[in-house]
Amino acid sequence: MATEQQTNKAHLIIHGAAASAAAASGAMAQGAVFGADTVVLTTIHVGMVLALGELFGQSLISRLQWQYLERLLALVLVFLELRLYLVFFPV
Repeated sequence: MATEQQTNKAHLIIHGAAASAAAASGAMAQGAVFGADTVVLTTIHVGMVLALGELFGQSLISRLQWQYLERLLALVLVFLELRLYLVFFPV
């Protein structure tokens, strides 16, 4: 059973991730048709699961998960750079 402090922290983690996902989807609304927001949303959700796992003391393989997050963040940066490139140099 979770303590009240853990419950409050879990609410902050979940609602923070939800707000971040909403902001990311709103910011990338034009590219969502092409699935550009999928990488960003997946990264946010994986980060939320990692934070909840750490909060409740679950044994997660953090090294592999951080490598996964790093790769997802790299993909996010590639999509953002591509989007900026297409804005400044339309095809």
